[in-house]
Amino acid sequence: WGFETLSALMTDIATEGMFIATNNPLWVGAAFTVRILLAEPITVDCTVRRVLPGKGMGVSFEKMDDEARARLAKLIETIAAS
Repeated sequence: WGFETLSALMTDIATEGMFIATNNPLWVGAAFTVRILLAEPITVDCTVRRVLPGKGMGVSFEKMDDEARARLAKLIETIAAS
């Protein structure tokens, strides 16, 4: 957040966004960049759409290029198959 790097746990993901579990969620409308750590990380801009105080936040993905979207779809497919 800002110039600070925060670690969090993704507990749900879809092609449109994800839920990030954290004790200190940001506020609705906050924008930030997330890196999904894979062998080749996916970097995507996000906007907070929903906050559950003390539990986390639901975010939507913004401005994702076609390559990142394809890699994300493959990740979701792999998770769903597990």
